Amino acid sequence: MKLVFTICGLLLLINVFAQSGTLDSTFGKNGKVITSYEDGYALITDGVKQSDNKIVVAGTFTSSEGGENFLVVRYLENGVVDSTFGNSGRVITDLGYDVQQAFAVAIQADGKIVVAGSVVSGMFGTFYDVALVRYNSNGTIDQSFGENGIVTSNFNKDDNVYAIAIQDDGKIVIAGNNQSQYFLIARYLENGALDNSFGTYGSAITALFGLAIAKSISFQPDGKILTGGETAGSFALVRYLPNGSLDESFGKGGKTVTNFPAFRESISDLTLQKDGKILAAGFEGEFSGGNMAIAQYTSDGFLDSSFGTLGKTTIIVDTLSSTASEVAVQDDGKILLWGNTKTKVYGVGMEFALVRLEAAGFVDNSFGNFGIVRTDFGPYSESVVGGYIKTDGKIVAIGRANDYAESSKPAILLAQYNNDKIKSIQYVKIKHWLHHHGFTWEDKPNNLINYYSIQSSTNGNAFTEVARIFSNHHGGIQTYSAANNTTGNYRVAAVSNAGNISYSNTLTLTATPTIQLYPNPAKNNLQIQGLPAGTTKLTVTDISGNTRLIATTNSTVYSINIAQLTSGNYLLHIKTANEVITKQFIKE
Repeated sequence: MKLVFTICGLLLLINVFAQSGTLDSTFGKNGKVITSYEDGYALITDGVKQSDNKIVVAGTFTSSEGGENFLVVRYLENGVVDSTFGNSGRVITDLGYDVQQAFAVAIQADGKIVVAGSVVSGMFGTFYDVALVRYNSNGTIDQSFGENGIVTSNFNKDDNVYAIAIQDDGKIVIAGNNQSQYFLIARYLENGALDNSFGTYGSAITALFGLAIAKSISFQPDGKILTGGETAGSFALVRYLPNGSLDESFGKGGKTVTNFPAFRESISDLTLQKDGKILAAGFEGEFSGGNMAIAQYTSDGFLDSSFGTLGKTTIIVDTLSSTASEVAVQDDGKILLWGNTKTKVYGVGMEFALVRLEAAGFVDNSFGNFGIVRTDFGPYSESVVGGYIKTDGKIVAIGRANDYAESSKPAILLAQYNNDKIKSIQYVKIKHWLHHHGFTWEDKPNNLINYYSIQSSTNGNAFTEVARIFSNHHGGIQTYSAANNTTGNYRVAAVSNAGNISYSNTLTLTATPTIQLYPNPAKNNLQIQGLPAGTTKLTVTDISGNTRLIATTNSTVYSINIAQLTSGNYLLHIKTANEVITKQFIKE
């Protein structure tokens, strides 16, 4: 509902939002959409939002005769099937293989849709190949991609793909695992050819600690690529440089493994926060059930002890079992989790589940029923495969009914929820880029901005342009790093295509001290030099995040006694008034 008042010639707009977490009655039927087909059934595995808020879902369509094909369905923003797309809103693609299953979908900046999955050929075929199909925005196959719109790749006999993402330069990245149960990541050029400048002939294979599966991809502003999944029943993160080699500065040799107090954990989704920190969400539990789990990491791949309990949070949605399949951060810093919760002790009954956390990692009781929203679509089993936050703040959940009661066939499920009143969108709001002399801001999609003028000032009044960064028009995080590590005032001027200018807040960047640890390795005492002025809290943790020592100092130089620590690798967390800096050291 929108109320419009005119006061003294000024137009005042007031948006009235329903309670956060309630179903949005303007979407579908009372907030829900159920789609099933008479000629077969749709088992969707992923869903995303277009820049115009249309909803694209992808998966596998099994015809009444039993053949499997790639499936893409598109909906309008209000949940109605988009009849302008494909054949009455859906596209079914036969790639010419005996087995063909789609698992992930991504939208290019030009509106084209790329679907990734796996194919197997031959009566006795046992090995999977990666398969990509690209569609034009109207649902027709893009003949300029690969061979007649289709690309297949074999990297190591049995290759599976579970995630796909598009870089800012249009290159396509997929992630999954191979026959050896290693992380598999590959990159393609815009035309579908493998990018031979990436890894080894276009792919990179990374061994971890047992069976490993990559399930999510996220791009950093500097072009580095994060993948998340599981290894030997633990959360697993791997970071790659833009050329596909492991980023040795991340975690331990490019890898980070995290254990919860359970038998098995797995990351389903990643998101990169504006300050460079990483959120990883998924599941932790035993054979009999488990709970939603989320962890926050510093930009260099170590658990962020300021989040939840030593960097981790477990959410008990129900006493039976639940899992998180998607994670996103609201503009106000609160964290949303989409997932499922089990409803029956015996059988496969499941419901949609949404959970909202405060930025610090604890459940936000102002959302839904003490932080949790559960949605039942009827007497069948439902699971969430994707979700996102719209530009107006409303929440969309995408999923499937595995046993749809009315037709006894799987169905596509959508739900839209109300959210808190969203503040007016600023074209630019800049924040510190921690551990760097620079800052980040969000480039809103379709914001009609031509370029961003980076301006600096010594006194905070007279600003001079020092750089110009052009908008990419499809959203994402933009960054700027100052040339020198000196104190200065900065702002961003967003210049529209029409020449209109709007200014961001002003941010003061201060010269950051260079903190040094020595000797390293150390035996009895670790010397810390270059601490900032003021009170500094020092916390030593082991690699698993367990606190071993705590100290406080007001000096720029400090010696901490580590003689009682056992030999091994440790982290020193240096908490100042503005940030937490983490350094690694070795105890002899």
